[in-house]
Amino acid sequence: MRWYPKMLSIVFIAVVYSACEYNPDSSQLSTADAPYYLCDSLTYATFEKWSDDKYNSRVEIVAVGQSTHGSSENIVLQAQMFKYWVQKYNCRLLCIEAPSCNSLVINQYVHGGELSRSEIVSRLSYWTWRNEEIIDLIEWIRAFNLDTTNKEQIDIEGVDFQLPQYCAERVVELLEDGTVESREPCIQKLERLAVDSTFRYVREDRVKWEEDGCGLSELLKDYQSSPREEIDITAPKGMDAKERISRALMQSIIAQSAGSINRSDYRDSVMAENVTKLVEAKHSKGPVFILAHNDHIKKLQRSNHKPMGWYLNKKFGNRYVAIATDFIDGSIRVILKDNSGADSNSVPFDFSSPDVFTINETPDSNSLKHFLKNSQHSILWIDLDIACLNDNVILENVTYSNTTIYNIGAVIDEKKFRRSSNGYAKRLRGSEDFNELIIFKSTSPTRAIKAFD
Repeated sequence: MRWYPKMLSIVFIAVVYSACEYNPDSSQLSTADAPYYLCDSLTYATFEKWSDDKYNSRVEIVAVGQSTHGSSENIVLQAQMFKYWVQKYNCRLLCIEAPSCNSLVINQYVHGGELSRSEIVSRLSYWTWRNEEIIDLIEWIRAFNLDTTNKEQIDIEGVDFQLPQYCAERVVELLEDGTVESREPCIQKLERLAVDSTFRYVREDRVKWEEDGCGLSELLKDYQSSPREEIDITAPKGMDAKERISRALMQSIIAQSAGSINRSDYRDSVMAENVTKLVEAKHSKGPVFILAHNDHIKKLQRSNHKPMGWYLNKKFGNRYVAIATDFIDGSIRVILKDNSGADSNSVPFDFSSPDVFTINETPDSNSLKHFLKNSQHSILWIDLDIACLNDNVILENVTYSNTTIYNIGAVIDEKKFRRSSNGYAKRLRGSEDFNELIIFKSTSPTRAIKAFD
């Protein structure tokens, strides 16, 4: 390993090395013909073995996914890999599947801003990020940035646009003084949006944002040109806070008001556009790192749906790397449909109390999960780029066409899942979907946020 102690404090080095202790006796490295890795823990040494020759400096975007939002192991792995890319490849920008407006406040905090624990949690808008695992990562980034030996600091940027309340609050706050009468209808609608809930527009009559002389585009231009400054907002280099807020608000309103738009497709295209703008802004010498669901980072179009990864793969080619994570069984946090009252058009991302849901499935024979379950180890990491070159066979008698990975969103219909879990799993398409796949034998639910301040 090539370490540069001058870039890290003594305490920081001690923490990294203690967390990355490597025991070769606890792992099994495959042959070159079947590139997989069986182990009981993933460490810096593990990442070092896999990344050096394969990626080097060519990668501009690395995305690490999760098969469900509520798995502790999935999120801890995402955080571990991000820290590795920070140290090894000078990654300085973390993009998350969260509202960009709210991430500006989190970004302020990791740069030294003073926020209470409750304020941090309130800005982690989606319940999917409201867990101790993400709080630990945020605190790690803050410590990294406050370490004066680190010359380039890390930024956090949300690339999603849902939950636009904060965006609306900021715009209304900046324009409320001296607002001309013709703007009042638009201001009133923004104020309504500021207290609205995610996807409420699906259940109610859609708001026509340009009616009644309400010119949102013009209002946002006034907002961006306002001499009044945003207070205590740190935006990523080259990304003006007002511009980010305006863009996120417009993206959200377009999705809410245009009935002909496929919202899922639009959402993924917007996230890809937001990531692309950050890459093109040349934020840092290192790659952009994305934390999101597998269903967003995958590269293959399915059923006419183009995920974020499809757009990024099309534009960046092999400079975009997608790494999926999954598990065999265990417990996760998720919203149970019967408890939330959610319907197919309503995903309560801001739901405050996700449930614990236990999964105990039998893997298909000749699948990667079956191979892992019958091994003595708890983690399987496989390089799909190389493994899938041999037609459909990955290992002896193991094919990726027999392998399914979970695709669990924010809500589960428990009765439907118990009847058949197939609706919450998708067949792996090998390297067409992802470059690599990491499977845990078992998982546990994300840790609930501890008591506030």
